Amino acid sequence: EWSTCSEPCGGKRTITRTCTNPAPLHGGATCPGSGTSEGDCSEEMCTVTCDGEKMTVTLAGEGNFEIIHLIDDATDCEFPGDTTVIETNLHECGTEIGYNTTHLYYKNEVHGIKSEEEADAGITRGDFKLPFQCAYERDGNAKGIRWQITGQTVVESVTGKGALTFLLEMYETDAYSKKIDDFPFELSLTDNLFVQVKVDSPDTTMSLGVAQLQAKDTPNETGGKSYDLVKDGCIEDSTTELVVQDKDGKALDLKMKRLNFQAFNFLNSESTIYIHAVLKVCVKDDTSCNDMCDKTRRRRRSLDEEQNEYHVFQGPLIATDALSVSGVDVGVKCSLVTTLLLVLSLIL
Repeated sequence: EWSTCSEPCGGKRTITRTCTNPAPLHGGATCPGSGTSEGDCSEEMCTVTCDGEKMTVTLAGEGNFEIIHLIDDATDCEFPGDTTVIETNLHECGTEIGYNTTHLYYKNEVHGIKSEEEADAGITRGDFKLPFQCAYERDGNAKGIRWQITGQTVVESVTGKGALTFLLEMYETDAYSKKIDDFPFELSLTDNLFVQVKVDSPDTTMSLGVAQLQAKDTPNETGGKSYDLVKDGCIEDSTTELVVQDKDGKALDLKMKRLNFQAFNFLNSESTIYIHAVLKVCVKDDTSCNDMCDKTRRRRRSLDEEQNEYHVFQGPLIATDALSVSGVDVGVKCSLVTTLLLVLSLIL
């Protein structure tokens, strides 16, 4: 049987043979040739597609297998033997998590089984094993093992036994059924934008708070020009309203926040705009996420509080007409120049 390929969908593999069938007798010669052979693992064997939620492996062709499964062969991780497209979420089917100083890795294996009966008996006749992985660049923040793409931040426990996924999503209507997936997204003065921030976690005691909400002219967490909608948990923009119920009058999930605010744009600039949120998670008896604004004593968040906060962003947005607000440029008060208009109902 060939060894595992040294790289996912590529690299080298080896096969070893033994001179035992039959073995030499009475001083007879051993089998001619080397006992080990090396071969290439063609990159054409498969392609791997990675996004923020799942890994997809596309095999070059159908195999003659009874069944295909991933590392964990649970029901949802098994596929018919002629399957060519195999998909799994990042934290399912036995996916293993590793990391180094620059990247976080999610690794799994495709196993093609010729005969389940023979596999159960501990033998194989041409079974197939193909490792694959997705790698995400770490964001360099020392608060945790995490990576970030537009609209999503994932924070991993080092053991790989769980994760927090923070999402900032935008919708075209207040029904929140038509999510905006194509960016840059164009807005006009008459438009409203509906945005939702939430944390995905199996922890039923968890709640979410919004420490900060900003419009910025950059996707970067630091630098650039910005306008505060929420600062240190308190609403700064006069048009901003917190939404506590859905359209049917049902209270929102504690792991979700929504807010509405009126259209705006930065002054005298043609740059696009990104919406940034700094989110806090609370668990069990910690109710501080319910109302993060201390109205009687405005204060800056402590370092201990910031250790439990996470950044997520979405965009860019482009306006077709203009309405003006002022902004702040990294510690220097100034008049911002941006012809972008945002008509936003932001769901926190």
